Amino acid sequence: MPAYKDEKRNTWLSLFYYEDWQGNKKKKQKRGFKTKKEALEWENNFKLSANANMDMTMGAFVEIYFRDKEGELKERSIKNKRYMIEAHILPHFQNKKMNEITPSDIIQWQNFMREKGYAPTYLRMVQNQITALFTHASSIYNLSNNPCKRVKKMRKRISIKPATMQSLYILQPCNIHLRKIFIICIVAFFLLFRLDLIQFPIPRIIYLPRPNAKLPFCIFQCPL
Repeated sequence: MPAYKDEKRNTWLSLFYYEDWQGNKKKKQKRGFKTKKEALEWENNFKLSANANMDMTMGAFVEIYFRDKEGELKERSIKNKRYMIEAHILPHFQNKKMNEITPSDIIQWQNFMREKGYAPTYLRMVQNQITALFTHASSIYNLSNNPCKRVKKMRKRISIKPATMQSLYILQPCNIHLRKIFIICIVAFFLLFRLDLIQFPIPRIIYLPRPNAKLPFCIFQCPL
């Protein structure tokens, strides 16, 4: 049915009939739309959600997700999840259809999130929200393609510095016998392969305490 103009409020009214997922015919209306286009879009999204059609936008599906989870999650959990979804996910995917979001879209979104400088733990929390949305869509509403399954989750980038000739660090459990053996191996290494040096480097031991451990770790520093 078309949208109607509410002359008294100078807004638009959406009034239509629809069939729910059980095939029952029902009447639905909603007031307060600023434009006719908004009223018609809301009607279309509502009909898709009532029939569990994944041709709907993510913005519409988010409401279905929270409706389904209302009896499962605590109020505080729903509030936290909704905040992260509305703050970090919907700005990118709100108007995209659920069945048209691709793994490439998810990767681009992940790159955008990483550039924001959030902590790795927070990035994982946000990632869990979008994964939960698509998992729910796949398992409950038969979304055929879950893009999150083909994309790695966000995690802290590990930067590996290239090896230099300044020093060599080797981490070993600080056991007295192992320490002696290790020093002997270090000295043997320089005797066999560094005969060109007049003065042999002497390993230096740096102790690092370990919480809840009897023995600390020690670092052997050998200048090269």
